[in-house]
Amino acid sequence: MHYKEKVPARVTEVIQQHTIINPDTCKPTPQTAYRAVIEFVRKPPEERTILCSSLEDVSPDDTVFVSFHTGMRQYQHNSYTTVSDCQHCHGGFYFLNGENAE
Repeated sequence: MHYKEKVPARVTEVIQQHTIINPDTCKPTPQTAYRAVIEFVRKPPEERTILCSSLEDVSPDDTVFVSFHTGMRQYQHNSYTTVSDCQHCHGGFYFLNGENAE
């Protein structure tokens, strides 16, 4: 089994249509994506285009997790990992002991 490393990134641009080069056909292809600064482990942060579904909901300054898509040779949004905070939690955000975290 191949393990895909998840890397944190900070969103800098909302989701919109981007034109990318498909590595199989070498032709421009429209793709929904957003821009984010990826926090690499061993090299300085870089802003990259992140492929995603049109169903994803990201806003500028959100923290997301991305992984490298080897077929497309691009980074993709990791929709299986979520980040929660007070802004994205209906009914409040609480610690395990019941104390309000806001």
